[in-house]
Amino acid sequence: MKSKYELITPAHNEESFSAKTIESVINQTIKPLKWIVVNDGSTDNTSNIANTYSKKNDFIEVLSLGKKREHSPLK
Repeated sequence: MKSKYELITPAHNEESFSAKTIESVINQTIKPLKWIVVNDGSTDNTSNIANTYSKKNDFIEVLSLGKKREHSPLK
């Protein structure tokens, strides 16, 4: 069966959960056409973890946003 969905996942300092989350999606029977992990200025190892998986899985793309002074919702 062909994938018929795409994922976008925001991530900010998710080092503790990144690998388990990515492995969960990778191990699904039906993988997404594209999965964009948006690294929102993480200061931990989130970006490195996501990039490692994206190199091995062509449907994963990591989009890294610049670091911000403050992490809060837009006003």
